[in-house]
Amino acid sequence: MVTYKSPEEIWEAKSRFSFDKLLEPYIEGGQQDQPVKRSIGTIFDYLINKKKYPLDVAGAALLIVFNELFEGKSFEGDGTYGSKGRELVTYIRIKCDEISQNKLKSQVFENIAGAKMEVLQDLSWEMVRNAIPKPMVPIMPGTWRWLRKRKINKERKTK
Repeated sequence: MVTYKSPEEIWEAKSRFSFDKLLEPYIEGGQQDQPVKRSIGTIFDYLINKKKYPLDVAGAALLIVFNELFEGKSFEGDGTYGSKGRELVTYIRIKCDEISQNKLKSQVFENIAGAKMEVLQDLSWEMVRNAIPKPMVPIMPGTWRWLRKRKINKERKTK
């Protein structure tokens, strides 16, 4: 039997997951003589505008990393000013790279599968065409090779 959380439990869990609270230990940035305060906005801006990650990749990486922070992960840095925050941002960039690679892999596999699908469609069309009695082939437009090629080329142009 499925047990559901009460609205109070959901609200409490939502209130505990605060980006600002999770970012507090890593807020120091820049140099000690020129300090900068990190925020979600500055990190997001850095990922999108400076490092040119797509919006969905940067957002997913931020959510993944902050969920890990919520579950107890921490970054120690090397003890210099702002090193904890630099380590956090570097970790977010690593996650962005992983997400980008997974996205690229899925696109490649999708393209490969799509190419194989075209071959299978051609094969099935030929098998059906060969199963039709030979005298019927000239009078059935669905079996004409030139018409099929024209249809496929038209579909490719529209994509």
